Amino acid sequence: MQEPLDPLHRSIRAWSYRKVFLTGATGLLGGQLLYDILRLPQVDEVVCFVRPAHGHSGIQRIKQKLRRYGVKGEKLTSAMSRVRAAEGSVDEPMWGLSGADLNWVRNECELFIHCAASISFSDGLANEAANVVGTHNMLDVLRGAKNIRLFVPFSSATLCGWAPNEVVKEEESLDRTNHIIAYTLSKSKAEKMLRAAKADLPPMFFVRPCGVMA
Repeated sequence: MQEPLDPLHRSIRAWSYRKVFLTGATGLLGGQLLYDILRLPQVDEVVCFVRPAHGHSGIQRIKQKLRRYGVKGEKLTSAMSRVRAAEGSVDEPMWGLSGADLNWVRNECELFIHCAASISFSDGLANEAANVVGTHNMLDVLRGAKNIRLFVPFSSATLCGWAPNEVVKEEESLDRTNHIIAYTLSKSKAEKMLRAAKADLPPMFFVRPCGVMA
């Protein structure tokens, strides 16, 4: 009988990171990442940046997300012993982080993964607030970080805009202006901002998904 495919690549299993900061943990991509990261015994702590919503605290929303992945009972208790919620909102200065959470990011975090985003194709104001203003505010959060060894911002393959019947080279993708929806433009603006500030940031590894399906 063939063994089921394990989504954890050997490069991830070999991570040396012990303290991880993750945004977007209640979303589709971030939720899967949180689930996978918690399968790594070497990770001591995952601080999830979460916005309280619908009467639920950040930690309650994280628990709900893990339950959807089948993490329950003792497994959920064990997983949550390594998870902490840092509450705030990306459109606030310094993301609205408490002094203690900001200090943790700047002095203890080793791996910073940014998945939080507005993915609406119809709400341009939400795209601008989360993806552009949120990225600008993130630069202030990261300023002075001492121990972050890798910064992983999730971008998008669609940031090249509308390009029918055309091959767009990666080095050209951020210079295009032919966007028909605010979402793709906002992701292009965000990545431009990060690349412009790269000298002041930890080493970056951009992830550009081309399509995500539940």
